[in-house]
Amino acid sequence: MMERKNGVFNWSHTYRSPLEMNKLTLVNFSHSQSKVTGAEKLILFQTTPKGIIKHELASKPQVKLLGILLDSKLNWAAQHEKVRGNTGHAPINKHLHRIRKNDTLYCPQGTCMGMTEDICHLIFTCPSYNHA
Repeated sequence: MMERKNGVFNWSHTYRSPLEMNKLTLVNFSHSQSKVTGAEKLILFQTTPKGIIKHELASKPQVKLLGILLDSKLNWAAQHEKVRGNTGHAPINKHLHRIRKNDTLYCPQGTCMGMTEDICHLIFTCPSYNHA
């Protein structure tokens, strides 16, 4: 999706979830550390009515999302166990609404204008969430 022409931007438009490019981070996971450290930037071209916008995402060795540290030096099985151990079911409106613990599935932030509060929304678009 990220490497297909306009893939991530089409997804964003289809699901009414506008991206904030400053919230995107690229972490390369590989069995070979030389491939991780030598990774090139991911270049995304966004086609807009005003023209084409070029976005460059540099790879980082680690990133912290929702309190979970994703580190390119760990192997995939260790990453998976770490995430499973720390997340469970996130107490966000989409999940709480599904299990009938909340009346709404929408983000409570006034600036989000009726967007569903799910993990993708929190990480990529919600102005109330900020990377640590």
